[in-house]
Formats: sequence, structure tokens, C-alpha cells
Amino acid sequence: FMDSLKKRLSKKYSEHFSKEILNESRIRTGYYDDNVIKGYFKPQTKSVLNETDLEKSLHIANQTNKINTEIWLQRGKKKGFADIHLRTRESLPIKCGMDFNNFGSEFISKNRYGFYMDLEEPGIGSIFSFRGVTGDNFMNSLYSFSASVPLNNYGTRFSVNALSSQYAVGKNLVALNLDGNTNIVGAEFTHGFYSKKSNKVFHLGFTRKYSENGATDFKLKDEVDVFHLNMNGDYLDASRRKWIYSLGGIYGNVEP
Repeated sequence: FMDSLKKRLSKKYSEHFSKEILNESRIRTGYYDDNVIKGYFKPQTKSVLNETDLEKSLHIANQTNKINTEIWLQRGKKKGFADIHLRTRESLPIKCGMDFNNFGSEFISKNRYGFYMDLEEPGIGSIFSFRGVTGDNFMNSLYSFSASVPLNNYGTRFSVNALSSQYAVGKNLVALNLDGNTNIVGAEFTHGFYSKKSNKVFHLGFTRKYSENGATDFKLKDEVDVFHLNMNGDYLDASRRKWIYSLGGIYGNVEP
């Protein structure tokens, strides 16, 4: 009886309502282009709204740190149509600052001076970060840079990062000519699968590291090239308990 009733209701629904559903995104643009947010919410052409797709789109849209998006549905202008309204709160897409501490070593540099800048590009949602730290002289310093660019509207991103550091031992050990440097570069693809009860994010990338340490006439070199594949996720079971898991593998070459 229930199966028969479902079929009748589905038939009546198809007769009286359109099979297309209209998604209306109303956004007042501020710092960010409206395509950064609206691009994740594609029009749906099924007979009913897909709640899972909406939740996934909302999750991806809120991955931009400076944006918080809310969603609600409203009856459309025609029967069988629904409007999706998005309310977005945003903040200035750039953050920068300076810092200082005296936690360093007296043989390298007691004082540390730092600067950082985080920028979220408002056109397509790319994220850039820069960090620099130096001691009392530039022979003791560290610089890092990272960038993350969205490749599509389904949560795929491409990221690159680089780090360079150097040091030189001074004070009463300066005669030993001890110094060193480290350079690291990497690239990674990430893609997430999101639903109401589970989230999974896949990472595929490559990292190269090269470092030298020692005296002028004798240097210890360390060279590493590795590929990595990881999956991080969480799952909410029927008892409302959240399970967090991580699986991964690394393959590469080490040349000490």
C-alpha cells in the first residue's frame, strides 16, 4: 500500500510542479567578488532539492577564512520553484603584523624580529601567506611562502609552498665557521568529499628538502625527495559520536 501511495504522490507532483528548480543567490558584494561564493552553488535540475549538494556547497564556500556564509530556502515565484538565499559576512581579506622575542640562542641570535602577511585574493578565492623572521643580522633568518588556488567549484585546490632558512654561529664560537642552510619546496593537490555525517579530504603532493650544516671545510648534506598520499576524515555515528581517522603513505628518496 505504501509503495502504491508513493507512486501516486510522485505522479501528482510531476503533473502539478515543474521538474526544474531555480536557485537564486542574492549577494551584496563587498571585498569579495560574488562569484567566489555563488560559484559553489550550481543550479539543480532535479525534481527536488538535493540537501547533500547544498551542504557540500556551503561547506566549501566557508573554507575561505574571511567568509562566513549562511543559507536558507524560500518559495519561488512559480510553483515548483525555490530560491536559495545566501547571507555572507566577510572581513578584510588581508592580515599582517610584526612580532619580536628574545628566545633565541646567544651563539646565533638572541633577538628575533618577525613579519607575517596573509592575503585572500577576492576574485577567485586564492590564499597567499608570507612569513619572515630574522635575527640581529640577516645571516640568521627564515622566510616562508605558501599559495593555495581553487581549481574548480567542487573543492579541488592546488597549493605550493617554499621555505628558506640560514644560520651562522657567532660570539666566541665564530672561529669555527659553523653555519648552515635549509631549503624546502612542495606542491600538493587536495580534494574534499563532504556530507552531513562524514567528511573526507585527500592530499597528493611532492616535497623536496635540501640542507647543509657544518664548518666551511666540512659540510653535512641532507637531501630528501618524497611523494605523499593522505586521506583525513571524520564520521558521525548514530550515537552522535565523532570518529576521526587519517591514512597515508610516503614514498621517496633520501640522500644523507
